[in-house]
Amino acid sequence: MVALTYSEAPAVTAAKTATKTATKTATKTATKTAPVAEAQAPRAGFFARFLDAMMEARMKQAQREIRLYARRTGEGEAPFGGR
Repeated sequence: MVALTYSEAPAVTAAKTATKTATKTATKTATKTAPVAEAQAPRAGFFARFLDAMMEARMKQAQREIRLYARRTGEGEAPFGGR
C-alpha cells in the first residue's frame, strides 16, 4: 500500500510508457509518409462527385432552357453571355 500511496501505480507507469512509444512511432510514421500525403490532395467521395456532376448538368440544362425561351419570345439580349 505504501508504494501505491507515495508513487505512481504500475498501471499508470505502463500506460505512460505505451503512450511515449506510440507517440514516437506515430512521429516516425508521419515523417516518412508526410511527403506522399502532401503530394496527393484528399479526393471527394463517390456520392459527392456524383452529386456535383449532377448539379452541373442540371445547371447547364436550365441555362439552355432559359436561352431557348429568350430566343422564342424575343426578349432582350441572350442571357449568360449570349452563348
